[in-house]
Amino acid sequence: TVTPGSGEYDEGANVTFTVTPDEGYTVDKVTVNGKEVTLTDGKYMLTVTEATQIKVTFKAASSTPETPDTGDYTSMLIPGLVTLMAALILTGIYLSVYRNRKKDQF
Repeated sequence: TVTPGSGEYDEGANVTFTVTPDEGYTVDKVTVNGKEVTLTDGKYMLTVTEATQIKVTFKAASSTPETPDTGDYTSMLIPGLVTLMAALILTGIYLSVYRNRKKDQF
């Protein structure tokens, strides 16, 4: 919502518009007569000089902040390498024991 809504104001009057998104939404963009403006604490103050059109668009708020991919996969790499090394060592031990058993059978 934008308050106050449409209305007539005397030239030179200072009007403060408050922009309040519904729950789950954030303000996407605010334009005044086609030019993008910035809100301060959800408000925009305007001195009336002419007929003015204020347009506000909203967007769905993301549930979690987006985390950029830094390319640092160290936290996944180290445990993966340890697991791989353990698997190779165990495979080597198994093959060694298996070969020794086959030799003992003949």
